[in-house]
Amino acid sequence: MSLNESYDPIGGHGCVFDRTTLEIRFCTPALAKLLGVDDPTQLVGRVVLDLFVPDSFEAFEVYLRKWWESDGALCTLMTSGSDEHRVAVHLSLANTALDEMAMFCIPVPDERARILALEETNGILREQNERLREFSTLVGHNIRNSLQVVVSSVDLVKAWQGGTLDVRADHQLDRIQRSAHGMNAILDGVMKYFRFDIGDYPMELTDINFIVDGLRSSLPSPEGRTVLIRRATELPSLVCAPQLIQELFTNVVGNSIKYSEKDPIEIEIGLNETEGSDTVFYVRDNGVGIENDDLSRVFMPFGRADRRGLNTTGMGMGMVLVKKIVARHGGAVWIESKVDHGTTISFTLSGIPRAGG
Repeated sequence: MSLNESYDPIGGHGCVFDRTTLEIRFCTPALAKLLGVDDPTQLVGRVVLDLFVPDSFEAFEVYLRKWWESDGALCTLMTSGSDEHRVAVHLSLANTALDEMAMFCIPVPDERARILALEETNGILREQNERLREFSTLVGHNIRNSLQVVVSSVDLVKAWQGGTLDVRADHQLDRIQRSAHGMNAILDGVMKYFRFDIGDYPMELTDINFIVDGLRSSLPSPEGRTVLIRRATELPSLVCAPQLIQELFTNVVGNSIKYSEKDPIEIEIGLNETEGSDTVFYVRDNGVGIENDDLSRVFMPFGRADRRGLNTTGMGMGMVLVKKIVARHGGAVWIESKVDHGTTISFTLSGIPRAGG
């Protein structure tokens, strides 16, 4: 029996058409409305391809030839307005005589507008990042120059006075210099933190052994004491940003040296068991350790856990930078410590493919 407008066998966005001529026999009000047609009967007698934009003809025809072997076709409906409607088209037999097909059109989100919006947003972000780079360079340069003027001026005043300054004046000048040096250290930490957010650091295959072994010559030893840095295991080569990984190990091992009262200062670097795709590194020392109450402050900007006053020059940004570098490489970092028995810093570099070791 042929279908007509008084019988809606499929509902929703659908129609029935002749398998041979492709002429529409019936169309639901919902599909007609989506097409911008007020009366569904106006579509009866038209070819079903008229419902789609030309770009969708081929996809529909390919699907029609072997509809029973496919899950459907993605097409765009022809509408009277400027809006486009992407639909997932599904076909089935409409009757037992095999001469009519039922077509269901399921609206799907059109990702093209979203992709264009994302591309525009990414362009804006790239432009903003470039401006931030320029701004940070300008501000950092000007502040650093101003601090250098302060330090140099104090030196000149002391030189001109030839030791005639009284104790109070000399003390105040020393405070000015210490504050200037402290501000310069803060500026260094903040600028690094800022650059790690917006900087471009190329990823490349990096031998972590080379970075760790280089720490022995690059990090200074406290006067009169020995620093022993031991690599406990062969470390893997990773695809990473080598400049950042160098900074990571320098900060962690540097802290182990600063926060130690023993001689020799012993630092061990190695790998724990690998869980899944995560490579777990550790840096273990025999330093003074960290109070439990101070552990939460270690990764806070300008947070200090130095109750013994061993580090008089640091500004509390080292471990903040470590956390940011690890996060940039998709990992996590954590601390285990016991007062007077040393500290172990562990971190993963999740999602970074191991390329040998």
